[in-house]
Amino acid sequence: TDALIDGEDYYVTQTNSSGCESSTSSSLVVSINDSPTPEQIDTDQELCINDDPTINDLTTNINYNSTTYSVMWYDSETSNSALSSSSLLVNMQTYYAVLVDLNTGCESSTRLPVTPDLTSCGELIIPDGFSPNGDGVNDTFNVDNLSILYPNFQLEIFNRNGNIVYKGDANTPRFNGKSNQSRTIGSGDLPVGVYFYIFNFNDGINKPKQGRLYLSR
Repeated sequence: TDALIDGEDYYVTQTNSSGCESSTSSSLVVSINDSPTPEQIDTDQELCINDDPTINDLTTNINYNSTTYSVMWYDSETSNSALSSSSLLVNMQTYYAVLVDLNTGCESSTRLPVTPDLTSCGELIIPDGFSPNGDGVNDTFNVDNLSILYPNFQLEIFNRNGNIVYKGDANTPRFNGKSNQSRTIGSGDLPVGVYFYIFNFNDGINKPKQGRLYLSR
């Protein structure tokens, strides 16, 4: 099947069941409607995964006339299933935007790819304590989205005597009040009290961060 060309003249004839074609033809001019490709206001939009950014945050960065068009997003160049405006964004995943004409329903023939970087979070927020008592709340020493913001991080935790009681990275279970550095007796629970941590971000930019945390039960 040949694709129609915008503005081209086409001629139509009629053929009956016997194969006879009409002696005259009718002409028509094809007009193909298309919506423009969306454009970003800021190509370096800063988003933080800790703020739970959504598709709507990407839409606010599109330059368009809302009285004429709406913005729709897809998760691939060929998908026909639009994403909800409340869909949570995934770090470094590519999304594709189109403008939709509110009068004709025509979409942009070319989609705008946008790959959000969700690591613009400023200073890391590190809790000053946790309570591994099995109640399902603060049972581990957890820094939100740490492995996404700093995928090569290393964490060391020491007791007040300077002995290391925990060492971990993105592939290690979170610190739950038990040592993973020496043989333990019984439950292996570390005593309540103050502990000291060192975060090595290993990103070539940030210096190691030191602090203290309180382990309660």
